[in-house]
Amino acid sequence: MAMIPPNQAGNLQRRIYAEILARQPAPPAPGLETEWAMLMLAGHDGIGHIDVFADDMQATEWYGHTRVQPAAAVQNSRSAIWTILRTEVRQHSSETQGLLGLADMLGPTPSAGGMISKVLLTIPDREAWMGEFLPFGARPEGERFVDVIVKIEEPQYDGLLDLESLCLDVHRAAGFDVPRSWRLDIHGLRLLAIERFDRDHAGLPIPFESLLTVFSAGSRRIQGTADVTWPELGNMVGKISRLCNLDIRLAQETLPK
Repeated sequence: MAMIPPNQAGNLQRRIYAEILARQPAPPAPGLETEWAMLMLAGHDGIGHIDVFADDMQATEWYGHTRVQPAAAVQNSRSAIWTILRTEVRQHSSETQGLLGLADMLGPTPSAGGMISKVLLTIPDREAWMGEFLPFGARPEGERFVDVIVKIEEPQYDGLLDLESLCLDVHRAAGFDVPRSWRLDIHGLRLLAIERFDRDHAGLPIPFESLLTVFSAGSRRIQGTADVTWPELGNMVGKISRLCNLDIRLAQETLPK
């Protein structure tokens, strides 16, 4: 997952950071300086376990920040975040206060890349989700919480989240290892929250590396998932034991799933 938000007009994360940078006393110049400044803002607490900071002092302060706060920190389903997100998703509003408000509530990496808008939240670990969430960095005592990616359906993708939720249910019923998910309609938004694969129950990052990254490191020809055929994939997996402790036979049996 790229750490720098893609330069797309509708990208929620990039629009937030562009506004933050524009309000600095000396905004970075367009191009490489802007991309570097965005990396310093968005390079931690995103998808994956690699964090980037401007210096060791910022990293020490980040990891030393307490994540336990009173239970009163939980935001209910009437939080202003859903109204702001509805406006942003539907019309990409030019109202900057809403963007800055999202940054305050959701932390340094409010969204992730992909086809539709997403936000990274921590929600109560319950069977049903009613839209409650925690402000960034909070971990109240006395109740379990789970980190999720919340996908937000946009008008041009009508019905997409219902289809994805159905696919998760079908694969779950078939015995596949599928993350927990919560489908919710709230304040005119259609949401699908999916448990993050890169965080443990304490909210700490789980180190991982994608097979695509490993394969592309060994071949310039491989730049995307469509660059590898199934027979090639099986042969490549068979060679991974040279790099990591992996049950090759089990991997070859389960990977096609």
